[in-house]
Amino acid sequence: MKILINEGSVTLATIEEKLAAQFDYPISKRGKKMLVLKKSSSVGVQVVLRKKQLFVVGNFPTASAQVLFAVCIVLLGVIIPLLIYFFAYHKKMKAMENEVGDCLKSAFGT
Repeated sequence: MKILINEGSVTLATIEEKLAAQFDYPISKRGKKMLVLKKSSSVGVQVVLRKKQLFVVGNFPTASAQVLFAVCIVLLGVIIPLLIYFFAYHKKMKAMENEVGDCLKSAFGT
């Protein structure tokens, strides 16, 4: 989900405070412009801050889970891991993405 913001009006610290007040998910930083919210060991959301945009992307919450999924794609081919992903994880990640995105859009969106 892409959220348009005014340039320089939002910092990663304000986003983290807003999300911590709204949700009880563990929040961790990954780099200077990315936050990761973890709902479970396999479902999470990445919030990426750019100059004029916020991106909220449903994804695996840890780098090791992302690497494991990529290795499964390489070893098993594309079709089988993607089917497993869409049947097991996609709906949960999309629901969390919409939940966090709506919160950020109401707080910081233009």
